[in-house]
Amino acid sequence: MSKIFNKEVLKQIKEGFNEIKNPIKIITFVENKKPLCDEVVEMMVELSTLNDKIEFIEYDFIEDNELAKKYGINKVPGTTFLINNKHNRIKF
Repeated sequence: MSKIFNKEVLKQIKEGFNEIKNPIKIITFVENKKPLCDEVVEMMVELSTLNDKIEFIEYDFIEDNELAKKYGINKVPGTTFLINNKHNRIKF
């Protein structure tokens, strides 16, 4: 059973994800012991398991700071998406 999403929500998300045509990378930057980092990682891992075209990658914000800057991430947890390996400027 899902920890973040209930069964019905997972079903709805999976149905929506069936429309995905191109590979998507979910990239999340975290810092150890920072609020919400563990929960966001858990959510993104859960989402990435719903479709083979979705890959989740977790980076350490401090160690990978240059990469975080490249994607415009300036706080944690910070998430962005790559579609067909191209950054689309969506971030949160």
